[in-house]
Amino acid sequence: MSREAFSLEAIAVLSKLSLLDEPLIIVFDQLEGLGRPQNRTILENFGDAVKEIFTHVPNSLLIFNLFPDRWLQMRDEIFDGSIIDRMSQYIVQLERPSDSKLKGILQTKLQGAEIHLDELFDPRELDDILAQPSIRGVINRAAVYYRHKVYGVALPLASTHIGRSTSGLESTSNTLIQRRLDQMEADMRRLHQRMDSLATASESPSVQQHLSRAESVAKSDMSKEATARVERVDPDITFLKDYLAQAREALEIAYDKPTIIDDNDDIGKLIAIATELQQFKSFELRELKLGKRKLPEHILLKRSSDQHVLGFLHLGGSSFASRIKNFNQLVIHHKNIQFTLMRDAREKMIKGKVGELEIRKLQHTSNGDFVVLSREDRIQLELLYKLVIDIQNKDLDITFEKSVYLLKQASPLHWLHKLLLL
Repeated sequence: MSREAFSLEAIAVLSKLSLLDEPLIIVFDQLEGLGRPQNRTILENFGDAVKEIFTHVPNSLLIFNLFPDRWLQMRDEIFDGSIIDRMSQYIVQLERPSDSKLKGILQTKLQGAEIHLDELFDPRELDDILAQPSIRGVINRAAVYYRHKVYGVALPLASTHIGRSTSGLESTSNTLIQRRLDQMEADMRRLHQRMDSLATASESPSVQQHLSRAESVAKSDMSKEATARVERVDPDITFLKDYLAQAREALEIAYDKPTIIDDNDDIGKLIAIATELQQFKSFELRELKLGKRKLPEHILLKRSSDQHVLGFLHLGGSSFASRIKNFNQLVIHHKNIQFTLMRDAREKMIKGKVGELEIRKLQHTSNGDFVVLSREDRIQLELLYKLVIDIQNKDLDITFEKSVYLLKQASPLHWLHKLLLL
């Protein structure tokens, strides 16, 4: 049986067993990301799967949590009538909570701070917070004001992750823009002064010899200054750091728990990251073939500057040996492509003679590498994937393009991030 057929049969079994005890309820949540252009194929496949579930899984209740605009898109542009008729048997339109209920939610969030909502925010700020279009937007907006008041983080520009600006915020935005312009002018003056001083002594052979090195040092100094300014001026970097710190804490806890590690799942994460990058970076994403031979799950990132294959192989035994052997054939046949094959450190070590030999062969090629993903490697991969999914599902009010920019500015990138983001 195919994976899809097996999955449907498994759900059908659960449905039949539910007749003996409790009804089977299947809830689909966080479907927002499927509405993005790069996920159109996934959304269509999702619709087909839903149709099959309705056919094969009787005696069950299916619940789809969707924002109204996403439902209208599915209904009018994507799914055919047979799917829509089944999905829309009952539609429950959730109303936006009243301002008093939203205040209650915010007060609950403030319990640990031991301060009342009305003491923390003035009426103008509360009006701005409550004007956001969703509960998540209200909470995120309140968090921005909280960080501003408690930690002195500058309020974001109107064009970043904040939905609506007040006159006070517009004033703040103008101030920040002027500060940035002033700083840029100062940087240019310093650079010109350095270049002028070098030019006056350019007749000296020794100065002429080291001119390019001096230019490089000057640019490096300016780069460091620019990085520091990003942290001072752009409040989104604090916003992003806070998010990543919280996400990392959860991932570190999850890492130590028993986990099913799957090649398809991991390559799906890389594809999700890469397709999101394609929205603002130009590169080709595809898969290599070796006749009908089975290969490790992989993707090829074909960019103007380089080509790199990233793959996963968490299987063991003969499956591992046969797939890495085929992978090595790809490495030999494509000298112009870099290959990285990864295996999670939590999987069993490869002790078979054939498998060990093929790993050594891969390691000794000029364009191939075998990497055992450490705890830190895994967490960094999951962090980037979670960032993409939370942005797609509107759990995080910042664009992925800006997130990538801030990640590059904030600190040295992890090697996995370098392979994907640069």
